[in-house]
Amino acid sequence: MRSLSLLLLVPLLLTSALGCGSQHLCCVDEVARHRWDDLPATRPELLALARERVSAGATDKELVQGVMAACKALAQDRSDGEAALVAAMGCFELRDRGTIPDWLWKDCIPFSEAAVEALPKDGAAHYTLALNVGLETLNQNPKDALLNVGWIVTELDSALALDEALDDGGPLRVMGLLYIRTPAWPTSIGDVEKGLELTRAAVAKYPSHPLNHLALAEALLADDEPEGAKDAVARARALIDPAKHHWRTERYRKDADALEAKARTALGEPAN
Repeated sequence: MRSLSLLLLVPLLLTSALGCGSQHLCCVDEVARHRWDDLPATRPELLALARERVSAGATDKELVQGVMAACKALAQDRSDGEAALVAAMGCFELRDRGTIPDWLWKDCIPFSEAAVEALPKDGAAHYTLALNVGLETLNQNPKDALLNVGWIVTELDSALALDEALDDGGPLRVMGLLYIRTPAWPTSIGDVEKGLELTRAAVAKYPSHPLNHLALAEALLADDEPEGAKDAVARARALIDPAKHHWRTERYRKDADALEAKARTALGEPAN
């Protein structure tokens, strides 16, 4: 996968604007003020607690506690890549849910950058950084968001090279959607053909994840193939499982409804 990070897309230095400084995490002050005593003392204990609490099926309270434990471990050793990665994953999960505490959201990208710095050969670190930067761009105006596409592509390129199977083909899926959703050259990297290639690869290699089929449906709609998009949505619906996808189940179903409605409109069919 060729890197596109230099195609007129100079990454913004989000951490300088959003974080608490290159050598200081915002969470340290909050955790030290309120909850150090409620957490284990040693780094092995802190990491065990963080790994236990940071999961897609965890409650918001459990996730926050897991990130706080990782934060405390990082306060003891800022080079602890595992703690940084667990914290970055928990931070993303909370922010994606819309339930992240005000004192924590500024650490999402610094956590991720610390993980990449400590674990440069870990695909999950690069993938999580791409996801956290992607979430941040949702809060920016379109012009500023486009400036960060290169950064996201660079991290996804690394994730693809190191472990494309992450998140059931997540790097393939996210890269494909990036090509579909961004404007075409010279404004950005938008390329429907490339997006189709990547989302088809995600479905072919990792057919068990509904998001891969929903991503393909979006790409097919962009390529004016509504009938194929309807079929992809139907396959996605059959794979949505509350036991696996937890709170995201309802989001996946709503996304499927929206994509199916677009496909039916394009085909001149009535909505269900």
